[in-house]
Amino acid sequence: VTVNGESQKVETSTYKTQEGSEVTLGTSAPVIGEYSVLNDDGNPCIQLEVDCTITFNYKTKSGERDDNEYLPTNIKAEGDCADEDASTMILTWNGNSMTWYFSKTPGRERWYVQKMELTVDTTSNKFQNINNPGLRRLATKDRAMFFPTPVGKSYSCQDETSVELQGKDIDATVFLRGFKLQPFMYKNEFGPVYECSPGGARAFRDETAPIAVGSTLAIVVLLTVTGYGVYRYFKIKKVQYDTMERTLACVLSLYSVLTQSSFTVEHLQSVILRHN
Repeated sequence: VTVNGESQKVETSTYKTQEGSEVTLGTSAPVIGEYSVLNDDGNPCIQLEVDCTITFNYKTKSGERDDNEYLPTNIKAEGDCADEDASTMILTWNGNSMTWYFSKTPGRERWYVQKMELTVDTTSNKFQNINNPGLRRLATKDRAMFFPTPVGKSYSCQDETSVELQGKDIDATVFLRGFKLQPFMYKNEFGPVYECSPGGARAFRDETAPIAVGSTLAIVVLLTVTGYGVYRYFKIKKVQYDTMERTLACVLSLYSVLTQSSFTVEHLQSVILRHN
């Protein structure tokens, strides 16, 4: 195969996509592309180094088909990194685009890729006989957390890793090799390296929504318990007040009977029964 005008011997490996079909990819030394998003001062705020291959699986009139697309190394990156807690990077080539959405955990200790999105022009000759050709949007599943990394560090993974994206009548697997990434950069270069776990990337669930729901539930429970405590306090106070009032009335009645010139035992019993 010819890469950047030079002939290279390519070894191959076979992988299975999410649909179960087999895809053969080259495993020669990766050709690393370097992509940067610049802030208003002209300094890098997001940096990516990767050899990226995209394998598409799509439906045609005669069945399913697989095709590969290689992310060019000579394209520029655009994006937005003005927000301290959320940023984006967009890579555009040949009518296609790949968007990376970055976010931070609620405590701001870690950054992660919240979503990856592909916009693909399926009217090109690459997608022969595809059903309903046109622009297609593919994305990772909602609430995923890819490559969680401590803020200030760069995520690095030399092992080949993959990310699955889904769309209408077309799915894709993004293969990343020689991968290094860092958003929310405070300096003009990569921070200390945070190595990936064995086996490459894994998608974790975004816990922002569950944490919010759990916090709300805890507040509701606390308010309920507090309200019940206040209710019991005033109810007990009222019972105590009513008891004291009845006792006082009984004492006064007894005093009135006893101070009479003449009283009987029956009079005393009737007063006590009336106030019980």
